[in-house]
Amino acid sequence: VFVDWFDRGLIYRGFRVVNWDPILKTSVSDIETERRLVKGSLYYIKYPFEDGSGHITIATTRPETMLADVAVAVHPEDARYKHLVGKRIVLPLVGRKIPLIADEYPDPAFGTGALKITPGHDANDFEVGTRHGLEVLVAFDEIAKVTELYSPYAGMDRAVARKAVVADLEAQGFIEKIEDHEIALVVSTRSNEPTEPMASEQWFVKQSVLAQQAIEAVNDGRVDFFPNRYKSVYLDWMENVRDWCVSRQLWWGHRIPVYYTEDGTAFAAVSRDEAQKKAGGK
Repeated sequence: VFVDWFDRGLIYRGFRVVNWDPILKTSVSDIETERRLVKGSLYYIKYPFEDGSGHITIATTRPETMLADVAVAVHPEDARYKHLVGKRIVLPLVGRKIPLIADEYPDPAFGTGALKITPGHDANDFEVGTRHGLEVLVAFDEIAKVTELYSPYAGMDRAVARKAVVADLEAQGFIEKIEDHEIALVVSTRSNEPTEPMASEQWFVKQSVLAQQAIEAVNDGRVDFFPNRYKSVYLDWMENVRDWCVSRQLWWGHRIPVYYTEDGTAFAAVSRDEAQKKAGGK
């Protein structure tokens, strides 16, 4: 099936945000995770403008990921911020200069309506970053500890880093307020550890293409739902499905049947001999 889908252009290798399990040190697919509602906090952080004209306040549940922020986004129709779009911001604690951009993703009703954009640690932010050509930075390593790029937090576990980042933000006057907030935590069902959304090079299946036939089967009446209200739930799922990560850094079951030539060209085949035939003289 993998070889068939690969040859049909349904499987590709790409750099995208995946569910990374820091205990097992591998990516896991969406269906190997579950959401758990937990009590958390919503942190309101002041991001100062480079020109000294004040600040914009963002709201986040994950302040530790700000180390890898590359922008702040507001909705293009949000009257509070329209006149500020295009200004440069100095990222607190890090000092990186990042832009204030307009994108339809931020919900003006959530928090302050201004969102930190961290393409390396959020799937939605990754899409925003792709639309705006933003750099993708990754703050954590394979065991969810801060990388050497972000001293003085290097080597800290993400939970420890959160406390340290918040303490430093408070000490430097960047925290506006902290509110109680319920969080939908994504947990790996294999290790029971919260996954880390993290940009990584993996193998993916183009779900939107595969889902189209399933959508058509419902829309033309070949498939019925009982109760009928679940039809809309199903269609919403299928029409918004994300590409399926099928990579494993651990060998669970079958190895991915891909062979490479010396120049890095990939061929999917059921055997080395078949791969050689597909590669021709390479």
